[in-house]
Amino acid sequence: MGGDARKDDPGALVPRRTSSLAWRLAVWYANIAFAILLMASVAYQWILTDALERDDDDFLLDRVREIRLLLERQPFSAIAIQERVEREAFVSRSEPVYLRISDQAGYDVWSTPGLGERLHSANLPSVPGTTDLTSIDGRPFRVVCDVLSADRRTWTIHAVLDRDRDEDVLMDFRSRAALVLFTALPVTILAAWVIARLGIAPVRAIAATAARIRSTHLGERIRLDRFPAELVHLGASFNAMLDRLEQAFNQISRFSADIAHELRTPLTNLRGTAEVALSRTRTTEEYQEVLGSCLEETARLTRIVDSLLFLARAEADRVRPTLEKLDVAGELEGVRDYLALQAEEKGIRLSLECPAGLEARLDRTLFQRAVGNLVQNALAHTPRGGSVSVQARAREGRVEVEVGDTGPGIAAEHLPRIFERFYRADTSRTSLGGGVGLGLAIVRGIAELHGGGASVTSTVGKGSRFTVTFPAEPKEPSGT
Repeated sequence: MGGDARKDDPGALVPRRTSSLAWRLAVWYANIAFAILLMASVAYQWILTDALERDDDDFLLDRVREIRLLLERQPFSAIAIQERVEREAFVSRSEPVYLRISDQAGYDVWSTPGLGERLHSANLPSVPGTTDLTSIDGRPFRVVCDVLSADRRTWTIHAVLDRDRDEDVLMDFRSRAALVLFTALPVTILAAWVIARLGIAPVRAIAATAARIRSTHLGERIRLDRFPAELVHLGASFNAMLDRLEQAFNQISRFSADIAHELRTPLTNLRGTAEVALSRTRTTEEYQEVLGSCLEETARLTRIVDSLLFLARAEADRVRPTLEKLDVAGELEGVRDYLALQAEEKGIRLSLECPAGLEARLDRTLFQRAVGNLVQNALAHTPRGGSVSVQARAREGRVEVEVGDTGPGIAAEHLPRIFERFYRADTSRTSLGGGVGLGLAIVRGIAELHGGGASVTSTVGKGSRFTVTFPAEPKEPSGT
């Protein structure tokens, strides 16, 4: 009972340590989103740093240009320069800015108070350009150096900016970015999990539909109208599989009912004959007649069982045709001669048309059985005075054998199932012929064993034409 419970519960068949697809998708999505945010933060920090540096450089260069103009217009007197610089309100930023003017010998002509406490004059560059320096107490500074030659004298101008405020801005940005990143990570994981769950909802719908499938409940189908394009093909394939399963179960159900019916008739005849024989004492001749009747019913049962066994082995690919080169015309003449007496007794004209020299590699016994079944089926369904024709021809590397009759024909709704086991288009007519509905199924099975097929066309009131095709050079079969 435990094994049956596991079969009824699909969840019991799932490994316990199977990870969730939605969770894996969420983790991947969150990792990618976090990486993108991290790269964006790094890139923005680089842009911010570059913008601050360019802003600092522009500010310092403006200060240097103002001092150059001042030096060019004023006598080179330290006192005059100091007064002029202090009078010019060009230092408008909140960051501390230090200015230094030195002569050719390196001595200070004038400098902003406090510069020496921050940077040693020996560390200041003497070549024009921009430099980053660190103060004695570890604070960052930006230095712009310029050299001015005027009135046979050389002046070195330094503009120094304390970048501590820039570092504060960058540090604040890093803190905020870290806060955003680590806040966004769980939010991203949650959002990704919700999105993944919504994305795989159609897959869960397929699983739910599959869980509802039972042998008595095969009508379930998946609605594809809300499926994403990527899963429509999967859903359609699943529905097609359910169609095939339903058809197979219906065939099995019909097959079980048909075989029970077909076996019941001869078994009932056997039992009835035996009961009648045992009802009173009979003569030897009467017992012989009863045994003969039982033997006929036993032979009928044997034919049914043998036919079913052949079909089962053929469908399981366990029949291996013995291929040999055959003269198709000769084989068809043999079938015609074998059934000629039966056709003559029924008053039916049996004709054969086959070009000379038509050859194919076929299994002799199976080929004769397939054609014989078609001819016997045609004779059984053709009224007295009618005709049955057998025609063979070669077409595109295949051999076609067509058996036509002038019988009542088959309605169009029966044609798709005419080669199924036990299927009868007209039960009363078939019973008159003595068949059990396996002959045409065997014909199709033999054709498919050779790599061919069987088909039928029919017009009600005019007759039917059955065509069986075989490859002229079939591949070696894989069955055993």
